[in-house]
Amino acid sequence: MADLVVWSPINQCTVRLTPAGVSGGQTELFWFKDDPARCAGVPVGGSWAPSYWAKIEALIALADPSVEAAFPDELLLDPRDRKTPLGFGMKKASGIPHTQIVIPAERAAQGLNWGPREVRDVALQFARLFARFERLGITQNDSHGGNYLVDWPRFANRPTVFRVDALAFGFHWSGTYFGCDAAVFEFLPPELHSSDLSTVEFTRDVDRYSLACLLFPLLTGGSYPWNFGRGKGTAAERVARKEFAMFTNPRGTKVPPSVETAFNTLPAEVIVLFERAFLGDPAVRPAPREWLHALKLIDTRWRPTLPRLKTGRLKGLGRAIAQAMWPACAAVRAHRWMLLAVTFTVLAAAGPPKALFAPRSPGEPALPASQAGTQGTDSGQAAEEPTAPTRRPKNTGSWQNLR
Repeated sequence: MADLVVWSPINQCTVRLTPAGVSGGQTELFWFKDDPARCAGVPVGGSWAPSYWAKIEALIALADPSVEAAFPDELLLDPRDRKTPLGFGMKKASGIPHTQIVIPAERAAQGLNWGPREVRDVALQFARLFARFERLGITQNDSHGGNYLVDWPRFANRPTVFRVDALAFGFHWSGTYFGCDAAVFEFLPPELHSSDLSTVEFTRDVDRYSLACLLFPLLTGGSYPWNFGRGKGTAAERVARKEFAMFTNPRGTKVPPSVETAFNTLPAEVIVLFERAFLGDPAVRPAPREWLHALKLIDTRWRPTLPRLKTGRLKGLGRAIAQAMWPACAAVRAHRWMLLAVTFTVLAAAGPPKALFAPRSPGEPALPASQAGTQGTDSGQAAEEPTAPTRRPKNTGSWQNLR
């Protein structure tokens, strides 16, 4: 297999041309031999139009190191004439697998078992990334789960959300608007569902809708929200009935979410932002800064849905203790499942107080009521004859009936 690898110099940079390259749209990616952290993008099957090269040059000028995105940062020219562009160079996305990490099933396939703290931190990073793009005046246009990668280095305090496919961005540069008509229907707001995307200039309202579509499955553990084309009543009425949050069942049909989903456990401020985002009115869609403020409340106000304890009268107390200590354990980065295991073990070991109702063993004397709580009689007094043990009537006053 090593004999099949070809090395080609582009602009005095060695690029590895191998079938392992990633193709996306009109671009094919290859790795730099001398710098594993960089890759080269070249046209698929030929060359790009002049307008495409102009957009790449504008993206190179707009590249901001503070924004976690795969911006082109170098134009690769033909070494023979030093004029003909052959491709572009950019930093690689840290080797992160290109998967839809916002969907729980995709995370489980990678072994990413995120808890409430991890989910909240990733959601905050999504909001920060969208806020930076909005500050730069760039719309991301083709926003969906597959275009965002999460890198959580070992021993790092927070993850990094990385945006790929910068060629889909829309922005103004030197009096020219550079757009992209690629988009995913589920992430388009209702006002664009019947529009010709090749003639539409995307605004920040589109990105704000896409941000809500990314955060919804991340926070609720479900699927992407569906469009407003189904259901009865106005958009506002469907939002009030939570019909904007459609889930996919195994048969592939769209059904409303159950009232038991994690959506109802979110802080009220977060639920209000989702309702504003999916209402269908671009003027009321929340900005990324509003999401940053509301998502921080999850740290102290969001409680997970704990299983019901089946230990009699103590189940309410154990549930309250576990829910009260949950955010404290998250703050000290303790293992929260260990807390639940200890709580359930203690409650299970306690069990119902059966000793209060169990009959005495045969031969064990029963104390009279006048001598209850004493261990014997005064000296000089004759002890009473032991009485036969009494058996408790069946099916009366059992522990099951007391619950």
